[in-house]
Amino acid sequence: GAKLAAPGSPALTVCGDGCFLMHANAVATAVEHDVPAVWVVWNNSGYGSIRGQQATFFGADREIATRFRRASTGELYSTDISAIGRAMGAEGARIDSPDEIADAIEAAIKSERPTVLDIRVDASVAAPGTGSWDLPPLPGPVPDYGW
Repeated sequence: GAKLAAPGSPALTVCGDGCFLMHANAVATAVEHDVPAVWVVWNNSGYGSIRGQQATFFGADREIATRFRRASTGELYSTDISAIGRAMGAEGARIDSPDEIADAIEAAIKSERPTVLDIRVDASVAAPGTGSWDLPPLPGPVPDYGW
C-alpha cells in the first residue's frame, strides 16, 4: 500500500522472520501487481518478540515454542526466507554479513522488483522494543515496569 500511495519513493518493510512467516502472502500480492516493495527480514530463527514477552512475564527460564527447533533433536534450524520470496515470484537474497546489508538494500530498491532480503542475525541479541503492544490481561499479578 505504501508504494502505491507514493510510487516515486522506495517502500521497505523491516520485520523479523516470525512476523514475515505470518504475513508472507503480501509478497505474492506484490508480485501479482508488480509492486517493487522490499522486505528486510531480520532472521533470528524464531519469534523474538514473543520470547521477550515470555521472559518478561514469566522469567527467562520459562520460554516455550519461540525458537525454530526440530522436535526430534532439539536442534535449531533457520527457515530460508529468501527461498520463500523466490517461490512466490519475487527476488530473494540471503545476507550473512552486516557488511552486505547496505548494498543488498540498494540493489533491491534499484531492481524495481518485489524483493525479500533474508538477513541472518544473532538470536541472542534482542532488538530494542518500540511502540506498544496491547495484550490481554494476565491471569495473575502484572509485572511493574516502573512507568
